[in-house]
Amino acid sequence: MKLDLSSDFLKEKNKKRKRENTDLMILFCLIIITIILVLLAVLNCLSYFSSIEKTEVYSDTEFELLMSNTHKINSLEVLNGTRLEDAIPYILDVSKTYDVDVKYFIGISFAESSFNRFIGYNPWGIMVDGKMRKFDSWRESTDYFARLIRYEYLDKGFITPEQIMPKYVGYESQSWLRAVNQYFN
Repeated sequence: MKLDLSSDFLKEKNKKRKRENTDLMILFCLIIITIILVLLAVLNCLSYFSSIEKTEVYSDTEFELLMSNTHKINSLEVLNGTRLEDAIPYILDVSKTYDVDVKYFIGISFAESSFNRFIGYNPWGIMVDGKMRKFDSWRESTDYFARLIRYEYLDKGFITPEQIMPKYVGYESQSWLRAVNQYFN
């Protein structure tokens, strides 16, 4: 008596091949989905970065020239001809209201944006929840900054740039300190 195992064997082999093909199809689909998700993430990042205003990059010579405006130190004149020029009347107003010296506005805006590189009326680099805060006007921006400096720094004894830097910047930054100190001396 002869048993015909070949048909059972072939059926089992076909089932195994179908399972392997199904597993390969699932793996292929997962790879395609992963690629699509990565592409979507890249496109999202690109759209975010393209929405940020282009910044100027200063050469060493241009930066030194900006830094050498010593005849305008502690004066809002230094903001003339910059993107902050329209903020001058608001700075004067809120500096009186909150008793915040204009040197904080000037020094910190220079350190954070070189008076020109900022978005949303925020030359002071104010961050909220890890994101750059955008303001709708100079009135709103200068008022927020003055209250921030008054209540979170000056009223708590943080007066000098050296005292302000660790909390404001979040880390040690000698370049930030030099830029701010230029307008404090």
